[in-house]
Amino acid sequence: MALLVALSGCGAQLATPAGEASAGAEAAAEVEKAIGLVEAPALASYLDEIGQRLVASSPDVRRDIEYQFLIVDMPEPNAFALPGGKVYVSRGLLALLNGEDELANAVAHEVAHVSARHHLKTAMQQTPFVPVRLATGLAAGVLELAMLPLGGLAAPIRPIESGVALLGAAPGALYLASYSRGQESEADELGQKFAAAAGWDPAAMSRVMEALTRDQRLHGSDPNRQSFFATHPSTPDREQRTRQRAAGLTRGDPPAFARDRAHFIAALDGLLVGDSAKGGVVDGNQFLHADLDFQIAFPGGWKVENGANNVSAIPADAKPDSAAPFATLGIAAEGDDPEAVAKALLAKSRFEPDRAVVPVSLGALHAARVEGRDRSTRTVYRATVNWIAYHGLVFQVIAAAPENDYAKYRARLAGVAESFRPLAQANRARVVEARLRLVESRRGETLAALLERKPGAWKLPAAAAANGLPEGTVFDAARPVKNALWERYPRD
Repeated sequence: MALLVALSGCGAQLATPAGEASAGAEAAAEVEKAIGLVEAPALASYLDEIGQRLVASSPDVRRDIEYQFLIVDMPEPNAFALPGGKVYVSRGLLALLNGEDELANAVAHEVAHVSARHHLKTAMQQTPFVPVRLATGLAAGVLELAMLPLGGLAAPIRPIESGVALLGAAPGALYLASYSRGQESEADELGQKFAAAAGWDPAAMSRVMEALTRDQRLHGSDPNRQSFFATHPSTPDREQRTRQRAAGLTRGDPPAFARDRAHFIAALDGLLVGDSAKGGVVDGNQFLHADLDFQIAFPGGWKVENGANNVSAIPADAKPDSAAPFATLGIAAEGDDPEAVAKALLAKSRFEPDRAVVPVSLGALHAARVEGRDRSTRTVYRATVNWIAYHGLVFQVIAAAPENDYAKYRARLAGVAESFRPLAQANRARVVEARLRLVESRRGETLAALLERKPGAWKLPAAAAANGLPEGTVFDAARPVKNALWERYPRD
Protein backbone atom coordinates (compact mmCIF):
# COMPACT_ATOMS: atom_id res chain seq x y z
CA MET A 1 0.00 0.00 0.00
CA ALA A 2 1.39 3.39 -0.91
CA LEU A 3 1.05 5.57 2.17
CA LEU A 4 2.26 9.13 1.84
CA VAL A 5 2.61 12.40 3.63
CA ALA A 6 1.57 15.38 1.52
CA LEU A 7 3.02 18.79 2.26
CA SER A 8 2.44 20.26 -1.18
CA GLY A 9 0.37 23.41 -1.38
CA CYS A 10 1.45 24.75 2.01
CA GLY A 11 4.41 26.93 1.01
CA ALA A 12 3.09 29.97 2.86
CA GLN A 13 2.69 27.94 6.04
CA LEU A 14 6.26 26.65 5.80
CA ALA A 15 7.64 30.18 5.53
CA THR A 16 7.31 30.83 9.30
CA PRO A 17 8.88 28.78 12.13
CA ALA A 18 5.47 28.28 13.79
CA GLY A 19 3.85 27.19 10.54
CA GLU A 20 6.81 24.98 9.75
CA ALA A 21 6.57 23.30 13.16
CA SER A 22 2.84 22.72 12.67
CA ALA A 23 3.26 21.23 9.20
CA GLY A 24 6.20 19.12 10.39
CA ALA A 25 4.25 17.77 13.36
CA GLU A 26 1.37 16.76 11.10
CA ALA A 27 3.75 15.06 8.69
CA ALA A 28 5.61 13.34 11.54
CA ALA A 29 2.37 11.86 12.84
CA GLU A 30 1.74 10.35 9.41
CA VAL A 31 5.30 9.03 9.14
CA GLU A 32 5.13 7.36 12.52
CA LYS A 33 1.67 5.93 11.81
CA ALA A 34 2.62 4.64 8.38
CA ILE A 35 6.00 3.10 9.06
CA GLY A 36 6.59 3.40 12.79
CA LEU A 37 9.62 3.92 14.99
CA VAL A 38 12.16 1.33 16.11
CA GLU A 39 11.79 0.33 19.76
CA ALA A 40 15.43 0.52 20.84
CA PRO A 41 15.73 3.11 23.64
CA ALA A 42 19.50 2.93 24.08
CA LEU A 43 20.19 3.21 20.35
CA ALA A 44 17.62 6.00 19.95
CA SER A 45 19.23 7.92 22.82
CA TYR A 46 22.66 7.50 21.23
CA LEU A 47 21.36 8.84 17.90
CA ASP A 48 19.77 11.83 19.61
CA GLU A 49 23.02 12.59 21.47
CA ILE A 50 24.87 12.72 18.14
CA GLY A 51 22.20 14.92 16.59
CA GLN A 52 22.02 17.38 19.45
CA ARG A 53 25.81 17.80 19.46
CA LEU A 54 25.72 18.55 15.73
CA VAL A 55 23.07 21.22 16.28
CA ALA A 56 24.88 22.79 19.23
CA SER A 57 28.38 22.85 17.72
CA SER A 58 27.97 24.94 14.58
CA PRO A 59 26.88 28.60 14.46
CA ASP A 60 25.47 27.97 10.96
CA VAL A 61 22.72 25.60 12.15
CA ARG A 62 19.29 27.18 12.48
CA ARG A 63 18.33 27.82 16.11
CA ASP A 64 14.66 28.83 15.66
CA ILE A 65 13.36 25.25 15.66
CA GLU A 66 13.60 22.23 17.96
CA TYR A 67 15.43 19.24 16.49
CA GLN A 68 14.58 15.62 17.22
CA PHE A 69 16.43 12.55 15.97
CA LEU A 70 14.54 9.28 15.55
CA ILE A 71 15.03 5.78 14.15
CA VAL A 72 12.35 4.92 11.62
CA ASP A 73 11.28 1.31 10.99
CA MET A 74 12.35 1.23 7.35
CA PRO A 75 14.41 -1.72 6.05
CA GLU A 76 15.98 0.28 3.22
CA PRO A 77 18.99 2.50 3.98
CA ASN A 78 17.63 6.03 4.04
CA ALA A 79 17.41 9.21 6.08
CA PHE A 80 15.10 12.18 5.73
CA ALA A 81 14.09 15.33 7.57
CA LEU A 82 10.76 17.08 8.03
CA PRO A 83 9.99 20.77 8.38
CA GLY A 84 10.29 21.76 12.00
CA GLY A 85 13.41 19.72 12.68
CA LYS A 86 12.47 16.04 12.97
CA VAL A 87 15.26 13.96 11.46
CA TYR A 88 14.73 10.26 10.74
CA VAL A 89 17.42 7.62 10.20
CA SER A 90 16.25 4.21 9.01
CA ARG A 91 17.32 0.99 10.68
CA GLY A 92 18.44 -0.07 7.20
CA LEU A 93 20.97 2.77 7.11
CA LEU A 94 22.22 2.01 10.61
CA ALA A 95 22.89 -1.61 9.62
CA LEU A 96 24.95 -0.42 6.64
CA LEU A 97 27.22 1.99 8.53
CA ASN A 98 30.49 1.08 10.21
CA GLY A 99 31.40 3.97 12.47
CA GLU A 100 30.14 6.91 14.46
CA ASP A 101 31.77 9.38 12.05
CA GLU A 102 29.67 7.92 9.22
CA LEU A 103 26.44 8.20 11.19
CA ALA A 104 27.25 11.76 12.28
CA ASN A 105 27.84 12.83 8.68
CA ALA A 106 24.60 11.21 7.48
CA VAL A 107 22.65 12.99 10.25
CA ALA A 108 24.45 16.27 9.58
CA HIS A 109 23.41 16.03 5.93
CA GLU A 110 19.73 15.94 6.99
CA VAL A 111 20.22 18.78 9.47
CA ALA A 112 21.65 20.75 6.54
CA HIS A 113 18.47 20.19 4.51
CA VAL A 114 16.44 21.64 7.40
CA SER A 115 18.83 24.55 7.98
CA ALA A 116 18.82 25.43 4.27
CA ARG A 117 14.99 25.28 4.20
CA HIS A 118 15.01 22.92 1.27
CA HIS A 119 11.48 21.82 2.18
CA LEU A 120 10.22 25.24 1.00
CA LYS A 121 11.21 24.26 -2.53
CA THR A 122 10.63 20.52 -2.39
CA ALA A 123 7.46 19.19 -0.74
CA MET A 124 6.68 15.52 -0.43
CA GLN A 125 5.18 14.35 -3.68
CA GLN A 126 1.60 13.18 -3.98
CA THR A 127 1.41 9.66 -5.39
CA PRO A 128 -1.85 7.93 -6.41
CA PHE A 129 -3.13 5.45 -3.84
CA VAL A 130 -2.33 1.95 -5.11
CA PRO A 131 -4.26 -0.74 -3.22
CA VAL A 132 -2.24 -3.67 -4.57
CA ARG A 133 1.33 -2.61 -5.27
CA LEU A 134 2.53 -5.58 -7.29
CA ALA A 135 -0.57 -5.86 -9.50
CA THR A 136 -1.67 -3.10 -11.85
CA GLY A 137 -4.63 -2.81 -14.18
CA LEU A 138 -6.88 -4.66 -11.69
CA ALA A 139 -10.60 -4.37 -11.14
CA ALA A 140 -11.21 -1.14 -9.24
CA GLY A 141 -14.67 -2.06 -7.98
CA VAL A 142 -13.46 -5.36 -6.54
CA LEU A 143 -10.56 -3.68 -4.80
CA GLU A 144 -12.87 -1.11 -3.23
CA LEU A 145 -13.96 -3.95 -0.98
CA ALA A 146 -10.47 -4.00 0.49
CA MET A 147 -10.12 -0.22 0.61
CA LEU A 148 -13.40 1.07 2.02
CA PRO A 149 -13.45 2.75 5.42
CA LEU A 150 -15.84 0.87 7.67
CA GLY A 151 -16.88 3.70 9.94
CA GLY A 152 -20.58 3.29 9.10
CA LEU A 153 -20.94 -0.35 10.15
CA ALA A 154 -23.50 -1.17 12.82
CA ALA A 155 -22.63 -2.83 16.13
CA PRO A 156 -21.43 -5.36 17.09
CA ILE A 157 -19.06 -5.00 14.14
CA ARG A 158 -16.53 -2.21 14.28
CA PRO A 159 -13.76 -1.27 11.84
CA ILE A 160 -10.14 -2.22 12.30
CA GLU A 161 -8.25 0.86 13.44
CA SER A 162 -4.81 -0.76 13.60
CA GLY A 163 -4.63 -2.79 10.39
CA VAL A 164 -1.10 -1.68 9.62
CA ALA A 165 0.11 -3.12 12.89
CA LEU A 166 -1.89 -6.32 12.44
CA LEU A 167 -1.14 -7.22 8.87
CA GLY A 168 1.63 -6.13 6.55
CA ALA A 169 5.40 -6.18 6.72
CA ALA A 170 6.21 -3.37 4.38
CA PRO A 171 7.36 -0.46 6.51
CA GLY A 172 9.05 2.18 4.46
CA ALA A 173 6.30 2.45 1.86
CA LEU A 174 6.48 6.22 2.18
CA TYR A 175 7.06 8.12 -1.02
CA LEU A 176 9.24 11.23 -0.74
CA ALA A 177 10.06 13.62 -3.49
CA SER A 178 13.66 13.82 -4.59
CA TYR A 179 15.83 16.80 -3.77
CA SER A 180 17.51 18.59 -6.63
CA ARG A 181 21.20 17.95 -7.26
CA GLY A 182 21.93 21.52 -6.26
CA GLN A 183 20.20 21.01 -2.92
CA GLU A 184 22.09 17.77 -2.39
CA SER A 185 25.39 19.45 -3.11
CA GLU A 186 24.56 22.23 -0.64
CA ALA A 187 23.52 19.69 2.01
CA ASP A 188 26.79 17.77 1.49
CA GLU A 189 28.83 20.95 1.97
CA LEU A 190 26.91 22.22 5.00
CA GLY A 191 26.63 18.77 6.56
CA GLN A 192 30.37 18.18 6.39
CA LYS A 193 30.97 21.56 8.02
CA PHE A 194 28.52 20.69 10.81
CA ALA A 195 30.16 17.29 11.35
CA ALA A 196 33.68 18.76 11.44
CA ALA A 197 32.68 21.51 13.86
CA ALA A 198 31.21 18.87 16.20
CA GLY A 199 34.47 16.88 16.16
CA TRP A 200 33.71 14.11 13.66
CA ASP A 201 35.73 13.29 10.56
CA PRO A 202 34.04 15.00 7.58
CA ALA A 203 35.78 12.56 5.22
CA ALA A 204 33.43 9.87 6.55
CA MET A 205 30.72 11.31 4.28
CA SER A 206 32.52 9.79 1.31
CA ARG A 207 32.42 6.40 3.06
CA VAL A 208 28.67 6.80 3.55
CA MET A 209 28.32 7.48 -0.18
CA GLU A 210 30.45 4.46 -0.99
CA ALA A 211 28.37 2.18 1.26
CA LEU A 212 25.12 3.45 -0.25
CA THR A 213 26.47 2.99 -3.77
CA ARG A 214 27.41 -0.63 -3.04
CA ASP A 215 23.98 -1.26 -1.57
CA GLN A 216 22.28 0.25 -4.61
CA ARG A 217 24.27 -1.98 -6.95
CA LEU A 218 23.19 -5.02 -4.95
CA HIS A 219 19.50 -4.21 -5.27
CA GLY A 220 19.32 -2.77 -8.76
CA SER A 221 16.65 -0.24 -9.68
CA ASP A 222 13.61 -1.51 -7.78
CA PRO A 223 11.03 1.34 -8.05
CA ASN A 224 9.39 0.29 -4.77
CA ARG A 225 12.64 0.54 -2.83
CA GLN A 226 12.85 3.92 -1.10
CA SER A 227 16.60 3.96 -0.55
CA PHE A 228 18.76 7.04 -0.04
CA PHE A 229 19.56 7.69 -3.68
CA ALA A 230 15.85 7.50 -4.58
CA THR A 231 15.34 10.73 -2.64
CA HIS A 232 18.88 12.15 -2.64
CA PRO A 233 20.17 12.09 -6.24
CA SER A 234 23.85 11.33 -6.61
CA THR A 235 26.49 12.33 -9.15
CA PRO A 236 29.49 10.30 -10.37
CA ASP A 237 31.99 12.61 -8.65
CA ARG A 238 30.13 12.98 -5.35
CA GLU A 239 32.38 10.71 -3.31
CA GLN A 240 35.48 12.45 -4.65
CA ARG A 241 34.09 15.92 -3.97
CA THR A 242 33.15 15.10 -0.38
CA ARG A 243 36.60 13.60 0.18
CA GLN A 244 38.37 16.66 -1.25
CA ARG A 245 36.19 19.08 0.71
CA ALA A 246 36.95 17.26 3.95
CA ALA A 247 40.66 17.88 3.54
CA GLY A 248 40.08 21.63 3.89
CA LEU A 249 37.93 21.48 7.03
CA THR A 250 39.16 21.88 10.61
CA ARG A 251 37.73 19.46 13.16
CA GLY A 252 36.58 20.52 16.59
CA ASP A 253 37.26 18.53 19.74
CA PRO A 254 35.88 14.98 19.48
CA PRO A 255 32.77 14.25 21.57
CA ALA A 256 33.35 12.70 24.96
CA PHE A 257 30.96 9.87 24.17
CA ALA A 258 32.67 8.94 20.87
CA ARG A 259 32.72 5.22 20.12
CA ASP A 260 35.25 3.33 18.04
CA ARG A 261 34.08 0.90 15.36
CA ALA A 262 33.84 -2.08 17.69
CA HIS A 263 31.71 -0.20 20.20
CA PHE A 264 29.66 1.41 17.44
CA ILE A 265 28.64 -1.85 15.79
CA ALA A 266 28.07 -3.40 19.22
CA ALA A 267 25.38 -0.75 19.74
CA LEU A 268 23.60 -2.17 16.67
CA ASP A 269 23.42 -5.71 18.02
CA GLY A 270 19.89 -7.11 17.73
CA LEU A 271 18.74 -4.55 15.15
CA LEU A 272 16.09 -5.94 12.80
CA VAL A 273 17.38 -6.44 9.24
CA GLY A 274 14.95 -6.60 6.33
CA ASP A 275 11.23 -7.16 6.79
CA SER A 276 9.66 -7.73 10.18
CA ALA A 277 7.77 -10.95 10.88
CA LYS A 278 5.28 -8.97 12.95
CA GLY A 279 3.11 -8.53 9.88
CA GLY A 280 3.50 -12.14 8.73
CA VAL A 281 5.97 -13.75 6.33
CA VAL A 282 5.85 -15.10 2.82
CA ASP A 283 7.17 -18.67 2.67
CA GLY A 284 7.10 -19.91 -0.90
CA ASN A 285 3.46 -19.72 -1.96
CA GLN A 286 2.25 -19.60 1.67
CA PHE A 287 1.64 -16.64 3.94
CA LEU A 288 2.20 -17.36 7.65
CA HIS A 289 1.15 -15.04 10.48
CA ALA A 290 2.23 -15.99 13.99
CA ASP A 291 0.53 -13.17 15.92
CA LEU A 292 -2.84 -13.70 14.24
CA ASP A 293 -2.37 -17.49 14.16
CA PHE A 294 -3.30 -18.25 10.56
CA GLN A 295 -1.89 -19.44 7.27
CA ILE A 296 -3.10 -19.23 3.70
CA ALA A 297 -1.75 -20.62 0.42
CA PHE A 298 -1.69 -18.93 -2.98
CA PRO A 299 -1.41 -20.75 -6.32
CA GLY A 300 2.00 -22.28 -7.00
CA GLY A 301 4.17 -20.26 -9.35
CA TRP A 302 2.53 -16.95 -8.40
CA LYS A 303 4.40 -13.96 -7.02
CA VAL A 304 3.30 -13.21 -3.44
CA GLU A 305 3.88 -9.82 -1.83
CA ASN A 306 3.12 -8.73 1.72
CA GLY A 307 1.85 -5.16 1.67
CA ALA A 308 0.96 -2.74 4.43
CA ASN A 309 -2.70 -3.78 4.71
CA ASN A 310 -2.95 -6.92 2.61
CA VAL A 311 -1.05 -9.83 1.13
CA SER A 312 -1.57 -10.35 -2.59
CA ALA A 313 -0.49 -12.63 -5.42
CA ILE A 314 -0.48 -12.62 -9.21
CA PRO A 315 1.05 -15.04 -11.74
CA ALA A 316 4.83 -14.65 -11.87
CA ASP A 317 4.67 -14.05 -15.63
CA ALA A 318 1.98 -11.34 -15.45
CA LYS A 319 2.95 -8.28 -17.46
CA PRO A 320 2.93 -4.83 -15.86
CA ASP A 321 -0.13 -2.69 -16.56
CA SER A 322 -2.03 -5.64 -18.00
CA ALA A 323 -5.19 -7.34 -16.77
CA ALA A 324 -4.16 -10.32 -14.65
CA PRO A 325 -5.77 -12.77 -12.26
CA PHE A 326 -5.06 -12.01 -8.62
CA ALA A 327 -5.88 -13.02 -5.07
CA THR A 328 -5.61 -10.81 -2.02
CA LEU A 329 -6.25 -11.21 1.70
CA GLY A 330 -6.90 -8.42 4.18
CA ILE A 331 -8.71 -7.69 7.42
CA ALA A 332 -12.20 -6.26 6.90
CA ALA A 333 -13.41 -5.67 10.46
CA GLU A 334 -13.41 -6.76 14.06
CA GLY A 335 -16.32 -9.02 14.98
CA ASP A 336 -17.73 -12.45 14.32
CA ASP A 337 -20.50 -11.82 11.74
CA PRO A 338 -19.00 -12.14 8.24
CA GLU A 339 -22.40 -11.83 6.53
CA ALA A 340 -23.05 -8.40 8.06
CA VAL A 341 -19.57 -7.22 7.10
CA ALA A 342 -20.06 -8.47 3.54
CA LYS A 343 -23.41 -6.73 3.11
CA ALA A 344 -22.12 -3.43 4.48
CA LEU A 345 -19.11 -3.44 2.18
CA LEU A 346 -21.06 -4.47 -0.91
CA ALA A 347 -23.54 -1.66 -0.32
CA LYS A 348 -20.69 0.83 -0.76
CA SER A 349 -18.90 -0.88 -3.65
CA ARG A 350 -19.33 -0.82 -7.43
CA PHE A 351 -18.97 -4.60 -7.42
CA GLU A 352 -22.02 -6.34 -9.00
CA PRO A 353 -22.92 -9.55 -7.12
CA ASP A 354 -24.72 -12.31 -9.02
CA ARG A 355 -26.97 -12.97 -6.04
CA ALA A 356 -27.20 -12.33 -2.31
CA VAL A 357 -24.41 -13.16 0.12
CA VAL A 358 -24.57 -16.77 1.27
CA PRO A 359 -23.22 -18.33 4.49
CA VAL A 360 -20.58 -21.02 3.97
CA SER A 361 -18.21 -23.11 6.06
CA LEU A 362 -14.50 -23.21 5.39
CA GLY A 363 -13.46 -26.21 7.43
CA ALA A 364 -14.63 -25.36 10.93
CA LEU A 365 -14.73 -21.62 10.23
CA HIS A 366 -17.89 -19.57 9.69
CA ALA A 367 -17.72 -17.55 6.47
CA ALA A 368 -19.80 -15.68 3.89
CA ARG A 369 -19.37 -15.69 0.12
CA VAL A 370 -20.47 -13.81 -2.96
CA GLU A 371 -19.66 -14.09 -6.67
CA GLY A 372 -20.03 -11.39 -9.25
CA ARG A 373 -18.41 -9.11 -11.74
CA ASP A 374 -16.72 -5.73 -11.93
CA ARG A 375 -17.27 -3.45 -14.93
CA SER A 376 -15.43 -0.42 -13.54
CA THR A 377 -12.39 -0.88 -15.79
CA ARG A 378 -12.00 -1.60 -19.48
CA THR A 379 -11.45 -5.25 -18.67
CA VAL A 380 -14.46 -6.90 -17.02
CA TYR A 381 -13.45 -9.04 -14.02
CA ARG A 382 -15.22 -11.92 -12.34
CA ALA A 383 -14.49 -12.52 -8.68
CA THR A 384 -15.34 -14.63 -5.69
CA VAL A 385 -15.09 -12.90 -2.33
CA ASN A 386 -15.04 -14.74 1.00
CA TRP A 387 -15.34 -13.18 4.44
CA ILE A 388 -14.03 -15.45 7.20
CA ALA A 389 -14.64 -15.05 10.94
CA TYR A 390 -11.61 -16.05 13.00
CA HIS A 391 -10.38 -15.04 16.46
CA GLY A 392 -12.59 -11.94 16.66
CA LEU A 393 -11.64 -10.65 13.21
CA VAL A 394 -13.33 -10.90 9.82
CA PHE A 395 -10.78 -11.67 7.11
CA GLN A 396 -11.52 -10.96 3.47
CA VAL A 397 -10.21 -13.03 0.56
CA ILE A 398 -10.76 -11.70 -2.96
CA ALA A 399 -9.97 -14.01 -5.89
CA ALA A 400 -10.52 -12.52 -9.34
CA ALA A 401 -9.60 -12.83 -13.01
CA PRO A 402 -10.59 -11.15 -16.28
CA GLU A 403 -14.01 -12.56 -17.17
CA ASN A 404 -12.77 -14.26 -20.34
CA ASP A 405 -10.08 -16.11 -18.33
CA TYR A 406 -12.06 -16.80 -15.16
CA ALA A 407 -12.97 -20.42 -16.02
CA LYS A 408 -9.28 -21.16 -16.63
CA TYR A 409 -8.27 -19.91 -13.16
CA ARG A 410 -11.42 -20.71 -11.17
CA ALA A 411 -10.17 -23.84 -9.40
CA ARG A 412 -6.85 -22.26 -8.39
CA LEU A 413 -8.56 -19.10 -7.21
CA ALA A 414 -11.13 -21.04 -5.18
CA GLY A 415 -8.34 -22.89 -3.40
CA VAL A 416 -6.98 -19.69 -1.84
CA ALA A 417 -9.90 -19.11 0.55
CA GLU A 418 -10.23 -22.87 1.12
CA SER A 419 -6.63 -22.94 2.37
CA PHE A 420 -7.23 -20.39 5.17
CA ARG A 421 -6.74 -22.14 8.52
CA PRO A 422 -5.04 -21.89 11.92
CA LEU A 423 -1.25 -21.77 11.73
CA ALA A 424 0.10 -25.32 11.82
CA GLN A 425 2.58 -26.04 14.58
CA ALA A 426 5.15 -27.19 12.02
CA ASN A 427 4.92 -23.82 10.29
CA ARG A 428 5.56 -21.77 13.42
CA ALA A 429 9.26 -22.54 13.18
CA ARG A 430 9.21 -21.10 9.64
CA VAL A 431 8.16 -17.65 10.87
CA VAL A 432 11.57 -16.03 11.19
CA GLU A 433 13.21 -12.63 10.79
CA ALA A 434 16.84 -11.55 10.50
CA ARG A 435 18.63 -9.71 13.29
CA LEU A 436 22.03 -8.03 13.15
CA ARG A 437 24.46 -10.02 15.27
CA LEU A 438 28.23 -9.78 15.75
CA VAL A 439 30.25 -12.82 14.78
CA GLU A 440 33.92 -13.04 15.73
CA SER A 441 36.14 -13.78 12.76
CA ARG A 442 39.12 -16.12 13.00
CA ARG A 443 42.68 -15.33 11.99
CA GLY A 444 43.23 -16.44 8.39
CA GLU A 445 39.50 -16.93 7.80
CA THR A 446 37.89 -15.44 4.72
CA LEU A 447 34.62 -13.52 4.87
CA ALA A 448 33.07 -16.22 2.68
CA ALA A 449 34.18 -18.92 5.14
CA LEU A 450 32.76 -16.96 8.06
CA LEU A 451 29.37 -16.84 6.30
CA GLU A 452 29.53 -20.59 5.74
CA ARG A 453 30.29 -21.10 9.42
CA LYS A 454 27.53 -18.71 10.50
CA PRO A 455 25.00 -18.62 7.64
CA GLY A 456 22.24 -16.03 7.70
CA ALA A 457 20.18 -13.74 5.51
CA TRP A 458 23.16 -12.02 3.86
CA LYS A 459 25.02 -13.52 0.95
CA LEU A 460 28.67 -12.58 0.43
CA PRO A 461 28.09 -9.30 -1.51
CA ALA A 462 25.58 -8.02 1.07
CA ALA A 463 27.78 -8.96 4.05
CA ALA A 464 30.79 -7.31 2.41
CA ALA A 465 28.82 -4.11 1.78
CA ALA A 466 27.41 -4.02 5.32
CA ASN A 467 30.91 -4.36 6.79
CA GLY A 468 32.67 -2.07 4.33
CA LEU A 469 34.95 -4.92 3.23
CA PRO A 470 36.09 -6.40 -0.10
CA GLU A 471 34.34 -9.69 -0.88
CA GLY A 472 37.72 -11.43 -0.89
CA THR A 473 38.67 -10.28 2.63
CA VAL A 474 40.99 -12.54 4.63
CA PHE A 475 41.06 -11.61 8.31
CA ASP A 476 44.56 -11.18 9.75
CA ALA A 477 43.17 -11.21 13.30
CA ALA A 478 39.95 -11.86 15.15
CA ARG A 479 37.48 -9.01 14.85
CA PRO A 480 33.70 -8.52 15.22
CA VAL A 481 31.84 -8.83 11.92
CA LYS A 482 28.23 -7.83 11.32
CA ASN A 483 25.99 -10.66 10.15
CA ALA A 484 22.21 -10.99 9.71
CA LEU A 485 21.17 -14.19 11.46
CA TRP A 486 17.74 -15.79 11.18
CA GLU A 487 15.85 -15.90 14.47
CA ARG A 488 12.46 -17.35 15.28
CA TYR A 489 9.52 -14.99 15.75
CA PRO A 490 8.20 -14.13 18.25
CA ARG A 491 11.43 -13.86 20.20
CA ASP A 492 11.58 -15.70 23.51
